[in-house]
Amino acid sequence: MSKIATIVALAGITAAASAQSITLERINTVNVANDINGQIGSIAWNGTDLYVGEYANANGLVGVVKVADATTAPAFSRFGDQATQANRGVFGLDIRAGELAVFHQTTGGGAATNAQVWDITGTPTVSYNAGGLNPTGIGGIAFDEVNGGAAFAQFGAGRFRQFDAAGDIWDGATGPFNFDGQWGTAYRGMDMGDDGSIYAREGDQLVKFTRTGADTFMAPFTSSMILNGQTNAATGDNTVGQGVEVADDFGVVFYNDRTNGAGGQLVGDVLKVVGTDGTAYALNFANSPADFLTNAYLDFSYAPATQTLAVSNFSSGRVNLYRVPPPPGALGAGSDWSVLVARRRRA
Repeated sequence: MSKIATIVALAGITAAASAQSITLERINTVNVANDINGQIGSIAWNGTDLYVGEYANANGLVGVVKVADATTAPAFSRFGDQATQANRGVFGLDIRAGELAVFHQTTGGGAATNAQVWDITGTPTVSYNAGGLNPTGIGGIAFDEVNGGAAFAQFGAGRFRQFDAAGDIWDGATGPFNFDGQWGTAYRGMDMGDDGSIYAREGDQLVKFTRTGADTFMAPFTSSMILNGQTNAATGDNTVGQGVEVADDFGVVFYNDRTNGAGGQLVGDVLKVVGTDGTAYALNFANSPADFLTNAYLDFSYAPATQTLAVSNFSSGRVNLYRVPPPPGALGAGSDWSVLVARRRRA
């Protein structure tokens, strides 16, 4: 069995063993409010260092703030500044080893530099841009473990596009990426699983596009692809800040239920988790309250090597770091869980 097939199979076993619940144990809270320009637009987390993409409240500069050693002795630095209009900024980050994928939207227009991959092994430098794709809109970005490039949702086009150092892999004119219009085209966030499946936020919807090949996805499109039960394609279309993050070793997807941008929403009501197969999961906060208020603009980043999850809160300028404990009885030697975790940590 291939590595991808093994991961998918074991993730299914793990989901079944978890009694349909996920627990979050807070290990630290990082306050970045005084160290960023504006608000938190997006985050990436590798288990040690935290990267925060800025959202601008006014015309100025936005970039990425690195918080080194975020759980022990946070140290702040910044890179990638771009001039921006108000209410725009960095709307997507993803991290893979020494690479950081960044999705900007600073003017409303399309530009190759709106999507970039940075080398973060030393002083951060741009490795490559999105070629001739000229991304527009406010969407997420994610590394593709099948083709190896960085993919993003093209707002308003109903397509996902992908690029690497050699050029465009998926462009806007060819390829099987013109998704069914009945599910809408207001893509504002996405992540990719280990098997290359895409989990996308179309407005408030959480839609799964199951990978069937290097450049193909399951068809035809049906309501079974909507994992959170939100079948109204228009709900949340005009609300930014739709986050999504896959944790393959748990077989789950974290997302925020943001149908509107009003303040005063309880995090415990809007931070949600669902199985990668659509199974409903309960979310437990083990050692911290879930009753703090937010406008539901949350972003997520999961680090499988440490089994920790970062959750940012736009309203407070804080990022909570959580350990995600394995299900009870799942850590025995030779268990499906322990084998899966060991493989992921070696990858």
